[in-house]
Amino acid sequence: MNVNHKISIVVVSYNVREFLYQCLLSVQRATTKLDTQIFVVDNASVDGSVQMVKRHYPDVILIENKDNVGFAAANNQALQAATGEFLVLLNPDTIVQEDTFIKLLSFFDNTPDAGAAGCKILNPDGSFSIDSRHSIPSPMTAMWKMLGLSRLFPKSKIFGRYNMTYLDPDETSQVDAISGSFMMIRRKVYHKIGGLDNDYFMYCEDIDFCYRISQEGWNIYYVPETSIIHYKGESTKKNKIDNVINFNRSLYLFYKKHFHNHYLSFFRWFILLGVMLRGIIVFIRNFISANFALLIDLFLMNSVYILTFFIRYELGSGFSLNDFFSQYIYINIISTLIFIASAYFLELYGKYKLSLIQ
Repeated sequence: MNVNHKISIVVVSYNVREFLYQCLLSVQRATTKLDTQIFVVDNASVDGSVQMVKRHYPDVILIENKDNVGFAAANNQALQAATGEFLVLLNPDTIVQEDTFIKLLSFFDNTPDAGAAGCKILNPDGSFSIDSRHSIPSPMTAMWKMLGLSRLFPKSKIFGRYNMTYLDPDETSQVDAISGSFMMIRRKVYHKIGGLDNDYFMYCEDIDFCYRISQEGWNIYYVPETSIIHYKGESTKKNKIDNVINFNRSLYLFYKKHFHNHYLSFFRWFILLGVMLRGIIVFIRNFISANFALLIDLFLMNSVYILTFFIRYELGSGFSLNDFFSQYIYINIISTLIFIASAYFLELYGKYKLSLIQ
């Protein structure tokens, strides 16, 4: 086992040039007293990320992929070449503190059973991110989260287990899994279990990795003595539906890989149904958010139509809603379709023109 550096840091990047610049700057400042090897694996970015790294960080080992091979596969490219005693997975949309690596290394020195460790993760507004630590998503744990009980009862050890929200965020804890946005691993553990599973394109590869580490007898720790800031999802926020599909696919892949022989078929299909339902809900939510102005205008327009018909046919003189829906609803449907077609053809809502709520 060839060890030439104290730590090897791997950053996988995809179209987040400005965030990557700040991330690498923070890494440089945090490793001035450490023998460090830094990798950037670029997954075919088109925003000038590669040129930025070459210009501003010439000492970084840059791996340029011609295609987006996914988070797990890209990390593995660098991990195979890394020579550090400790290996660090780091997201490009993060900022590390100047003491982050030093404090984690000190923790490993004092905790020989630690196979991997992560620190406290903060949101951009300074609040605590519940993604700092996870449980292994067994079917029941996933079900409580899908039903929303984890949010209603975050301090419950049963319902709040998915993100372990019942734990004190300021206390060091042994946990099931930590976030792949910052994860420090012993090199010998990596050589024992191998790299991340390439079947995960994005999401859940960190949970799978931690699960395999614990299966080999090592422990996973959450260490809040230091923290990072995570601008979560910057490289994927423009493709929310794709994110949902990838997350759901990865969650089901994890379940199928590790749990499908332990539960009845009913529970397997129940989890799959829940995953699909979550995707549908997010799709509807995103559609409403993106077309809110149009939907409000359609509601007002059709309300006026209905009210006009009642006034025209003298409300209370025998004309009813049943009469309306059986005789005149076609007028509403036709006018609604014409309105939608005209709105999109003239790009009224893309430019926020003529909307009643603008």
